Amino acid sequence: MRRSTWARWGGFACAAWVALAPLRARAIPAFARKYGMSCTACHEAWPKLNDQGIAFRDNGYQWGTGKDSPIRVDPAYWPLSFRSTVGYQWTSLGNQQTNQGPTTIQSGRLGYTSGELLMAGTLAHDVSFLAVLDPLPSNAGFSPAYPTPTPNSLLESLWVRLDDLLETSWINFKVGLGALDLPFDAQRSLTVFTPYSVYDYHPGGGANFMPFAMAASQFQATLEGHDSGSRTRYAVGLIQTQNDPGGALALSSPGFYGHLQHSFYPWPDAVPEIRAGLFGLAGSYPTMALYSGGAPGTPNAGPLVNPNGSFASIAPGTAFDLREYYREGADLSIYLGSLALPLNLEIAYVYGQEDPAFIANGEREALFQGGFVEADWTPRLDLTFVARWDAIRNLQQADPTQPQNLLDTDQLTGAVRYTLSFIPRAAVTLHGEVSYQHVVGAGFGGTDLDAYLCFGGVDFAF
Repeated sequence: MRRSTWARWGGFACAAWVALAPLRARAIPAFARKYGMSCTACHEAWPKLNDQGIAFRDNGYQWGTGKDSPIRVDPAYWPLSFRSTVGYQWTSLGNQQTNQGPTTIQSGRLGYTSGELLMAGTLAHDVSFLAVLDPLPSNAGFSPAYPTPTPNSLLESLWVRLDDLLETSWINFKVGLGALDLPFDAQRSLTVFTPYSVYDYHPGGGANFMPFAMAASQFQATLEGHDSGSRTRYAVGLIQTQNDPGGALALSSPGFYGHLQHSFYPWPDAVPEIRAGLFGLAGSYPTMALYSGGAPGTPNAGPLVNPNGSFASIAPGTAFDLREYYREGADLSIYLGSLALPLNLEIAYVYGQEDPAFIANGEREALFQGGFVEADWTPRLDLTFVARWDAIRNLQQADPTQPQNLLDTDQLTGAVRYTLSFIPRAAVTLHGEVSYQHVVGAGFGGTDLDAYLCFGGVDFAF
């Protein structure tokens, strides 16, 4: 049996909703309140971190001045911040299936992105933590009407880190649910609505049931380290893919992730900093499981996703037949001009490979490559311009009957951010964003998908 209608057009959903769904970006004004500093001390353009902000994060949210412990701050202080974006969004999706044939669907909406409660800081000297609560419906009011937005789990991130083990900054141990140490932090992107496409891409689109996404929080136990000022930094650890139904293993769906970065300072007046890195990930995910019920004659075991595309009949903890997926790549960040008011070029390359068992009718490894080039220009502290090109190219389809370029993607994004207020108590920024995405074969009847997005509104944190 060839690819089902759901799987065939699922490629559209995979591409379009990734293109149009808001990101969750980190900004924690509570740190500025704690230390009595301006947010510009750690952000070159909120929420993007500068070198000092990266070092502060790598140090476990500590300055090392003797005032990091909770007992050293005012008892009235509480490490709590709130973040959201409100405004108007217009979207357009071409070649959509309707009862009148292929149609362009347009939508204009007032709404807000998910409201996040962020708590972060130190529990004690050299013991840091992060907790991100997302109690509101994600993407409420934004994006096209279907699928209907649904609430996320309450906790998006929750980890604890033991800092400076053996009294060295090179050994820190983090355990819990949190973001991977990606080349460029997806949760601090300057584009609120347009994510880095390659981070969450899966060959096969909706025909691929494996849920891993590089930009999503993962359960992990990670060693992290850095030198003074975080000129050289690393992260390496054990991860567990989220949304795993569980299996009879010591660790369900285990994997490994590593990232190494180093900064160079070649020409202070022209190119004050170049940061380069390498990263890699090897993961696994089950493809079979036992069923917990069904009519007489139902097989005792079957594919992890049953014919209805539901996990309802999977017996928890019975998944087996682990298969592998891989990601590897390189990153490069180049600063031009002044570090205080920089033009920053960010380049990332990703090569990916997935087992054919993850994809309907898969007979061979699925291979792809992709990445992005972004330019962020901050001519003054309260104004930032962003331009980015994302691209994905499939090198080999798991289903040999599909064209090699199925779901090849090009995405162009532009944004401007003008900050009205950037103080220890809050940050308020006017945000405008436009994007265009072209995805091969993701429209109705195998036509190409063209998706447009425009947004204008207010991005704020308190």
